[in-house]
Amino acid sequence: MESKLLTAYRANPNHGVGPCEGSYAWKVEREIEQRFRVRHAVVMSSGTASLHSAMVALALRPGDEVITSPISFAATASAIVLAGGVVRFADVDPRTFVLTPETVKREITGKTKAILYVHLFGASVGSIQSLSQLGLPVVEDACQAVGGETGKHYAGTCGIAGAYSFGGRKQVTAGEGGMLVTNSDTVARSARLTMNHGECFGGPVGYNYRPNEATCKLILAGLKRLKDNTPFAVPYLVKKRGPNDKPYIDRPLYELPAFQKYKRGNLPVAEELTRRTLCVR
Repeated sequence: MESKLLTAYRANPNHGVGPCEGSYAWKVEREIEQRFRVRHAVVMSSGTASLHSAMVALALRPGDEVITSPISFAATASAIVLAGGVVRFADVDPRTFVLTPETVKREITGKTKAILYVHLFGASVGSIQSLSQLGLPVVEDACQAVGGETGKHYAGTCGIAGAYSFGGRKQVTAGEGGMLVTNSDTVARSARLTMNHGECFGGPVGYNYRPNEATCKLILAGLKRLKDNTPFAVPYLVKKRGPNDKPYIDRPLYELPAFQKYKRGNLPVAEELTRRTLCVR
């Protein structure tokens, strides 16, 4: 007999693809949907799995480009590559550390298919609505901004899809775990198929991105205690980092070996910020 800890997420003929009703996986999805005012929440095994599933839902073809920030964890760019896309980095705002419509416009080409926007340090800053006016679907990497709110919207809920992380040192930490949120029925179904082996081979090729019940129980407990706009870290700029300083991000992503081939010239603001930023957690 399968352990109940591992079987929360499976096909359920009563309501289609998704977690069994009453399971902790089901409960944590309902909690996110109600609290963050989003139509669909799909709990997964990690924030990286959620990002990758969002990229898969875009149905990228070889050569399709996705514009994103070079100031982020490697999983942001990895999700694009794993979904078959090409990473195109854009510079960021020197005050907010995030993409702006102006920096994104400079990188748009005939091959651009989407924007992957990164929320940093727990804050929901910038304007997703302004980016959406560029005519491209926007996916939000809100892995560091669970509960981040600006105006009437929570981070992750403004674009076509958003991804949260419940890994170590996040606002809600369950050791691991992630969540894809979306207001699109199509994206939600694609994500559920992707994370459960194409629903056991009845759909497209998929992966094992299922969470377990123990993780979901921890996520649910953490969400009950979460306060909105809880910072992941507080960044500040120094003239020069010391030899014992441990920066959160010490270089733009395009300087990492895995992503060097996507470098198309220097992005001066991103390079300056990564050289001078320290974070206090």
